[in-house]
Amino acid sequence: MSERLHPTSDEEFAALKARVARLERLEEQVYFQEQTLSELNDVITLQQKQLDHYQARLETLEEKFRELWELLGEEGGEATVPPHYMQLS
Repeated sequence: MSERLHPTSDEEFAALKARVARLERLEEQVYFQEQTLSELNDVITLQQKQLDHYQARLETLEEKFRELWELLGEEGGEATVPPHYMQLS
């Protein structure tokens, strides 16, 4: 099947025009998919930064809790951690 650069009939011209239209639609779809992927990447990057921030805050709070618990133990109270305060990690 050899295709010519210049259509010789109305039928060939219509087929070529349909291919061009299809190619343009595909290019448009690719553009919007790339844009969507970029936006999703930005959201994921932001969420990872937030997770890192909250993880660091949680670790700080856990350490402060341990320090307070030990301080209470030094003042004569029992310094055992209740079961529902067990570390989940």
